[in-house]
Amino acid sequence: MIKPWIFEFFATPPELIERFDPAASLRHFNAYLDLWTSAEAAGFEGIFFSEHHFGASYSPSPNLLIAAVAVRTKKLRLGVMGMVPPYHSPWRLVEEIGMLDHLTGGRLEIGTSAGIPPEMAQIGLSVEESRARYDEAVEIIDRALAERRIRRNGSPSSVCRRRARRRAGAPKYRPAFIRRTK
Repeated sequence: MIKPWIFEFFATPPELIERFDPAASLRHFNAYLDLWTSAEAAGFEGIFFSEHHFGASYSPSPNLLIAAVAVRTKKLRLGVMGMVPPYHSPWRLVEEIGMLDHLTGGRLEIGTSAGIPPEMAQIGLSVEESRARYDEAVEIIDRALAERRIRRNGSPSSVCRRRARRRAGAPKYRPAFIRRTK
């Protein structure tokens, strides 16, 4: 049987794009936290959040949304369909994945993306540079999830001599780790 999932863009309400109102923004967040929490009782298998910057999304850090929903749910699988490693330090992503694995009690799913050109342009990152950063970061993330300790020297942001902290009893490698290649 196919189990339904939610793919959440978490759009900024149009009225808050034109004129920001902190109270309305808080109401928006709270309404969505309640909605996402209700997905468990409604029979959804999980929710995938997306990472987007500089636009109409309220989701520049989907890991924070996962942490907020994790404490409100027990069975709902939670994930990122498009964590963007080129925008982050790989070692930080490894540690956040480990922390989220603890907070979700093993209900975490991770997907990655090299990013999208309009967002890359906002930070002066070419598609080629994004791809190179992505490949390097995913290599580090994969190794950190598979090995107890890794040593890797590369670009300054990717130097890594870390031990990944996983949940007790977690598998050595998470087969749910998804890699988006384009």
